[in-house]
Amino acid sequence: ARGGTTVASAAILGRFFDVNDAFRFGPCVHDAVVVTLRDASGARARGTYGLPGRALDRREIPFTVEVRRAPANNDATHWLLAIRSTRFAHAVTVDDDHHHTSGDGGSLVPGDEMIVSLYGAGDTPPRGALRALNGYPVPYGVMP
Repeated sequence: ARGGTTVASAAILGRFFDVNDAFRFGPCVHDAVVVTLRDASGARARGTYGLPGRALDRREIPFTVEVRRAPANNDATHWLLAIRSTRFAHAVTVDDDHHHTSGDGGSLVPGDEMIVSLYGAGDTPPRGALRALNGYPVPYGVMP
């Protein structure tokens, strides 16, 4: 069955919080509002995020990148990037020196992992930079 429930943020947080930065009570103290729904086992079922009504400040984003060789398939040898961050990263893109990506990435919330497939240069290990609209480029792979 489908249905909907509306819950005020004050009921969740136990107090009023200017989630949308609508009242502008001084400097905004958050970059994003992240909502995660978990199933009965505690596993992440769905999630979304919202941005306050202003531009995100650019700052260092602590990306962690694990480069993995993907399981062999019939099409080609490819690589995977497992990307994590402890800070919200908006519109993450991968700029690899040798490979092209399987898609455009997306936004990454703390605690989640983004898997990006890289194709095109066979056994050449990935090397490049991660970029987010609210951050500075972060290199990954073996640098020359």
